[in-house]
Parts: sequence; structure tokens; C-alpha cells
Amino acid sequence: MDIKPDEIASILRERIEGLDTESADLAEVGTVLSVADGIARIHGLDNCMALEMLELPHGVTGLALNLEADNVGAVLFGEWDKVVEGDTVKRTGHLLRIPVGEELLGRLTALPGFGMQKAQIFLALLGKQLGVRPPGWREAAGAYGEEGSYRSVADITGSESLERVRAYKQEAKRAAKAARAASPAPGGNRAQGGRAEH
Repeated sequence: MDIKPDEIASILRERIEGLDTESADLAEVGTVLSVADGIARIHGLDNCMALEMLELPHGVTGLALNLEADNVGAVLFGEWDKVVEGDTVKRTGHLLRIPVGEELLGRLTALPGFGMQKAQIFLALLGKQLGVRPPGWREAAGAYGEEGSYRSVADITGSESLERVRAYKQEAKRAAKAARAASPAPGGNRAQGGRAEH
């Protein structure tokens, strides 16, 4: 059988022209490289934007935070422990779309290692450092969202602000220690030297 290049080109041209491009899914997809503590490293999302929402298996949503040359670091919301290396990740093209307020605070505090304080600091960081301030942001971030405050990592933009945050934290520790020392010990009078005074 003699194969002619013109025939091959003709067949390929017919097949390409017959493709239904309207129904083709051209979404950019990536692959999970690693997952630990609710953070995933993802390869293949070359055009991903900071704070873009990502779709993962098992109904898990990702939030792209760290864009590097060869991978994307994303915080995972939902049952992230079901996500494994090799899972497919899809870009949505939408920036942070989780409603801010009690619902988001609930989701954040449900993450391992996140309490109310860390959740509010995270929201303050998004608003102060990245400008993500949807309606309800200020109330949800609590005191950490106050302009001109130096309470947390959300306020650090350089060495001067770092020193101001450190000074705030040291003063807060001193005040807490003084308050504990001033409050009476539980159970009334404390024993001195292991023996109660009479």
C-alpha cells in the first residue's frame, strides 16, 4: 500500500474542519503535586491569577495564593484530606467569591489549626495586603481589620511596621501577665511554702 502525503493532509483537514469547537472544553487544568495541612501545590496552571478560585475533586474549593514559576500554592476549603497527589485541578477564572461574614468565618475556623483569631487575621491580611474587601469584610476581620493598627502579620509591610507589631504583641503579653498576677488565685488564699497559714 502506497501512502500519499496529499491524501493524509486531505483526511486531516476534513477531520479538523469537522470538529465541534463550541462543545470543546478548553479550561486550563493542572495536577496536584502535594497536599499537606490544607495547602496544595499544583502544577500546570500557568495562567492562574492570585486569589482565583479553583475546582478540585470531592467538592473541594481551592484559593490560589502563591504563584510561582512552576507551581501554584492554594489553600483548600472543604474535605481537603480527600485530595491526593495526581488529582486534577480546574481553573474557574473567578476571583475570591466566598461570601464574607459569619459563613466565611465558620469555614475558616473549621480548618485544622484555625481558631477565630487566625481566621480574622487571615481576612485582615486579604483586605490590607491584597485589597480584597468585599461587603462585610471589615466586620468579619474584627479589630485586625482596623486601619492604622499594628496587631498582626496583616499590618506588616516593612521593617518599621514589623517592629510596631512586635511592640504591640509584647505590650499585650505584659498586660495579660499583669492581669493574671492581679487576679486572686482560685480557691481563696494560696499556701505559702507548702503550708497554709493560720
